[in-house]
Amino acid sequence: MMLNQGRDKGVYIGQPVVDSNGLIGNIISVNKFNSSLLLVTDPANAVPVENLRNGLRGIAIGIGESDILTLQHMPITADIKVGDKFVTSGLGGRYPKGYPIGIVSYVHDTKNRKFLDISIKPSANLESSNIVLILPKKAD
Repeated sequence: MMLNQGRDKGVYIGQPVVDSNGLIGNIISVNKFNSSLLLVTDPANAVPVENLRNGLRGIAIGIGESDILTLQHMPITADIKVGDKFVTSGLGGRYPKGYPIGIVSYVHDTKNRKFLDISIKPSANLESSNIVLILPKKAD
């Protein structure tokens, strides 16, 4: 996704981008007048997340489809339910804590595996957002 803001407006690589519903992704390249965005659903993007219901943390990763993320490496004993809301956890420092990521749409205990198969429907309007916010650098 291309944005019509660039270095002339203070945009820098790594900056998180949100719409009114949640996290869209982060800036991956910048030139003088525009920038490129890596969507949260891209397989190259991994976002540290937290379950609002119970505080359980994990990593949400895109699979290349605009309407799904997966929650990686959650043990079969994890308390994850359809309808659980996930937000950014703030771990790692790239994404600020508390921005909506999505809602669990599927949980399945796969046989002979140690991890749950979990899908999350993104909160952000990844295909139709015309107005986004490039979050400013956190003050030190």
